[in-house]
Amino acid sequence: MDSRLVECLQCLADDFTLGISTIKTGHPMGAFSPGGKENDHFFYRAADVDTVNAIPLLDNPRLDEWIRLGRSIAALPPAIRPDRIYGPTEWHAALGIAPEFGFISDPFHDAIHIDHLHLGYARIT
Repeated sequence: MDSRLVECLQCLADDFTLGISTIKTGHPMGAFSPGGKENDHFFYRAADVDTVNAIPLLDNPRLDEWIRLGRSIAALPPAIRPDRIYGPTEWHAALGIAPEFGFISDPFHDAIHIDHLHLGYARIT
């Protein structure tokens, strides 16, 4: 597993109880997405977070717990902050954090990440 992902999750776990739904096992794609991009999960460079402090993301993206988690992710040191952070449109809008910090909001990714956050790393260490 990517050491940055481990360190990221450990840092976040200091302040939150995270529900991790997927790292590699259970992810529907293989090594590459239909668009030809590497699947972060396949290479153990991503985790999907579906609950924070037992609160599901689905229908709750603007709740304080999820906003605090987003701000905590943004505050991580750049060396361990994911550079592919996907989630629902409402969560991104409430946070207002720029893409250069890894928070990527677009119709395709927002739609497939409506019930979880994707914390992933595109680059290889």
